[in-house]
Amino acid sequence: MFSTKLLVVLLAALVVIGTASASGAGTVKNVSGKVWIDNVDRLQWGKGQDNSFISALTAAMRAIGEDVTYEYLMGVSGAAFRVQFLLPSGCPSSPDATCGFDCSVTAAKALGYPLNFIGTSEDKPDEVKKTRAEIVESIDKGNPVLAINLISEADWGVIIGYTNAGSDFLCWSYYDKSSRMSLAENWPWAVIIIGNKDKAPSRKASIIESFKTAQKVAETEKFGNYASGYSAFEAWIKHLQNEKEFKKLKASDLGKSTHTNAWCYNSLIDCRVAAVKYLRSIKGELSPSAAEHISKAADIYEQEVKLLAAGWDNAPYTWQLEEGKSWTEDMRKAEAETLKAAMELEKKAISEIKAALAEATKS
Repeated sequence: MFSTKLLVVLLAALVVIGTASASGAGTVKNVSGKVWIDNVDRLQWGKGQDNSFISALTAAMRAIGEDVTYEYLMGVSGAAFRVQFLLPSGCPSSPDATCGFDCSVTAAKALGYPLNFIGTSEDKPDEVKKTRAEIVESIDKGNPVLAINLISEADWGVIIGYTNAGSDFLCWSYYDKSSRMSLAENWPWAVIIIGNKDKAPSRKASIIESFKTAQKVAETEKFGNYASGYSAFEAWIKHLQNEKEFKKLKASDLGKSTHTNAWCYNSLIDCRVAAVKYLRSIKGELSPSAAEHISKAADIYEQEVKLLAAGWDNAPYTWQLEEGKSWTEDMRKAEAETLKAAMELEKKAISEIKAALAEATKS
């Protein structure tokens, strides 16, 4: 079906470690009342950057002059090492970087920038007016604004400009209909304003902290209602094996469950590809003894990526199924076995990361 082609793409992605070249401070243009930041990278599916929050944050940081990559921010935030499962039966929000273990907090710490989260409601005019003014002020300073629900409620995008004195926002999202910036269709239910840079920790300190975060998200049972790490694998597997509940689902509900599962599976692969690239890109920045364990962890995560990619046929989106076909019990059983094997590889990889941490922090 579709997994062979995807496996080839993933393996190619693992070989190449990209380097970023910051595009300079945000360049603001104003043409007849249309104001926008001109050097913000576009967001797109199929580019190996499917964590929409981290991708949006990467684009924003690069626009204001920070030399960062998606993989680096996935690593230092802990997102590359995270897996979550909303109890009891999953949710598309599970991979969101700001749900459960909040990767925006760890990312902000590593970057040295405050990320000011503002929850908004379209039903509160005073709140909307205040938030709109803050967004316009940020754009005028050359700082993009992260937002969710610009076009799709499920994914983060970047507000990069405005028209009509701020009445309408211009953005990059994963749902742009062309290579031109889109007009936001919805009022965002949350935005993140990037504050002024403070003193950031050294790269070495951030890398060491990322290893602590990797261990934390693997071994902590849950964050809020989201099972985490090994517990998330166990909850996910248990859900897949609960055929009694699947048999109760209407066709439409089975379709929603199919999509949720596929998105979580897709996101897990994206995270572990990022983990491989992150670990291989930073291994030379610590001691040789730590680097040896980092390399081993990267190799184990690469094994996990191959394992998950080989089993992708069992975790399809509804649009990948042939007409009249559905996600079957046999497919769920096979996926559960894949996740069991993946969890064992996770334990080995975390063991190597813990060993690398011990070597890196020796006095």
